[in-house]
Formats: sequence, structure tokens, C-alpha cells
Amino acid sequence: QAFREQITALADAYFKVKNGLVADDAKATKSALSQLDLALGKVSMDGLKGQAHDHWMALKQQMAEAAKMMQGEETLDGLRQHFSMLSENMLEVTESFGLQKDKVYKDF
Repeated sequence: QAFREQITALADAYFKVKNGLVADDAKATKSALSQLDLALGKVSMDGLKGQAHDHWMALKQQMAEAAKMMQGEETLDGLRQHFSMLSENMLEVTESFGLQKDKVYKDF
């Protein structure tokens, strides 16, 4: 339960990154990326064991890498280029572990 709450906070930060890109606002996107990085660092995997632990660790590393690449970009095009990797990983987190939300929509 605690893990799911933490990844829900991570998802909320991810949605802010997405919203910054939707609004064509590079500054808001970068600010949201900082929040995402903080949320990612706060996820404790104390309750995860075996394959679930390994799966989370791989996803966490990929998300951190995507966020780092996005932080290094200055243009919206550059931010968007790396956002797809972050999105794929967030989708995998959501599908694998669930969120504390009634509904989450997958946009294309």
C-alpha cells in the first residue's frame, strides 16, 4: 500500500511534466521534472521482493535516465523527444503496480 501511494505521487509529478509539454511551456516542464525526480527518490521499495523488486529497479533507472536527458534539453522539441521514454516507463509502472486513483487514461 505504501509503495502504491509513493508511485501515485510519482505519477502525479509525471502528469505535471506532461501538462507542461501540452501547454508548450518548457519552464513548467523543467520545474515538473524536478518534482518528478524528487518523487522518484522518495519511492521506497521495502515491500517489494524478488521479481517485483527487480522490475521496479529497472523501471526506476530508466525513468531517472529519461528525466536526466530531458533536464539537459532546452527546447520543447528536445524535451518531447525524450518524453516518450519516460511515458513508456510510467505506463509500465502503472500497469505493473497500480495507482491509488480511480481512473487513469492512456492518451495517444
